[in-house]
Amino acid sequence: MAVKTYSLKKDGNKYCSEHTQVYEMKSKDGADKVLIDEKLMEMIEKLFDAMKCQKYIITSGYRTPSHDKAVGGNGSGQHTKGTAVDCYFYGADGKIISSKEVCCIAQDLGFNGIANITSKYQEVHLDMRTSGKWYGDETKGTSNVTSDFYAYFGVDKAALYKKYGLAVDNSAELKKAIDDLKKENDALRKENTALKSNIDLLNEKIDNAKKALR
Repeated sequence: MAVKTYSLKKDGNKYCSEHTQVYEMKSKDGADKVLIDEKLMEMIEKLFDAMKCQKYIITSGYRTPSHDKAVGGNGSGQHTKGTAVDCYFYGADGKIISSKEVCCIAQDLGFNGIANITSKYQEVHLDMRTSGKWYGDETKGTSNVTSDFYAYFGVDKAALYKKYGLAVDNSAELKKAIDDLKKENDALRKENTALKSNIDLLNEKIDNAKKALR
């Protein structure tokens, strides 16, 4: 998959994914060029389906470097590459889904850049950067704030998955538990080896003491 270049004038009404038209991703300075990452669109559709969304509204998609700077960016961020969106997701009930929930499920799906944007915890930033991860909360600044949104926001994973009818994948937790048991077993083996060595040494001293008494 790749970042595709569209013309707002020629392609504005085309769909770049099932629920997204090109014009929705346009730079708000009126530029004709619109960059859109195909992988980003695919991931948004997965998130849309996972959360049983009614719709989602993009507040910021592609940005020209000059527009990015005008809205506080550095002119070379993910929006300028066509690999990012800021948006609201609406649930089946027509209400905005909490960004805390969106961030958690986006994390599980594999988005590389995720952040809550506002203090109302409704708008989210999502991107498919190609190097590293960024899990942010823009109410706290622009730095990474966590490696796990479930822990950061205090969201119960099992309850969240039950809410959206998703199957909980416990494979990572099970693998960690198995690895911990292996480490514990290895530690016990080392302790037993050391204990046996001490017993052997003690028996040798006893034998030597017996020989000295003869």
